[in-house]
Amino acid sequence: MSYDLLFELTLALLLVALLAATIRFYTRTMRLAARIQEIERLLSAILKHEKLVPTSRALNQQLKKRKRYIVFRVISEAPIKTEDLERAIEETLTTLFGKPSIGDSRFSLVYHSDESGYGIIRVSSDWKNRAILALSLVREVNRSKTFIVPIRTTGTIRKARETISSRS
Repeated sequence: MSYDLLFELTLALLLVALLAATIRFYTRTMRLAARIQEIERLLSAILKHEKLVPTSRALNQQLKKRKRYIVFRVISEAPIKTEDLERAIEETLTTLFGKPSIGDSRFSLVYHSDESGYGIIRVSSDWKNRAILALSLVREVNRSKTFIVPIRTTGTIRKARETISSRS
């Protein structure tokens, strides 16, 4: 290798290293600038005696649990009343996960049709998989053999109803 080529490669490597160091310095500076702006905002709020507590609406958004709607179909020997189905699902949830599970899961039977056998339950998003398990383990409702097939999980009641109407 010639001396000129070696010199140019060394110079190029130094420039790349300098560029990388500059980029790292710039990103650190930007992060520091953002932190400084936040501190300045807090200090000015304190000096002006502004409320630093989030508004009730913002607080509600933070505390609000997301819901999931589970569409299912009931296959049974005899017609099943909505109340009996709800009681059977609640009993299965309680058997599997204990009494607090009903409150924690925010379980609710939103819709059930005796004719088509389709239904919708609403649960908290972090209880979705446990609710599906409970649905699939229900084997008897009001002394008649029953099989519940979970079909789909959605985030909105509208989408759940669309799923039922497309299958009916």
